[in-house]
Amino acid sequence: MESFDVATKFSTGSWIIRAFRKCGIARVSFADGSAVEFSDREGLTYSEPDGHTLGINFYFQRGRLRGRLLIPREIQHWDPPHQRQLISDAKRDEIREKVALYCKRRRIPLVVE
Repeated sequence: MESFDVATKFSTGSWIIRAFRKCGIARVSFADGSAVEFSDREGLTYSEPDGHTLGINFYFQRGRLRGRLLIPREIQHWDPPHQRQLISDAKRDEIREKVALYCKRRRIPLVVE
């Protein structure tokens, strides 16, 4: 008999997340060509048309609010191969606004610190 492993069945690479990605449900695209995509329950992936990508991590709030917490000052570098390029304050604010819009569209409670 086949055993049922909950950790494997509902992990980041689970079939339901792959299905969301395949259908495009996990992705919100913007007019400038950038996009925010659900990567796992603790984060998002921000991407730009020129190939720059960035993993954004959430923190979970305690108590009654139970939303996600975003700390923009932790957004400092792009993911490889552009990891040596720093992200300017203006670009960080733009990314923050797009993440907030993504969360609003997906009905994810978000607090920006």
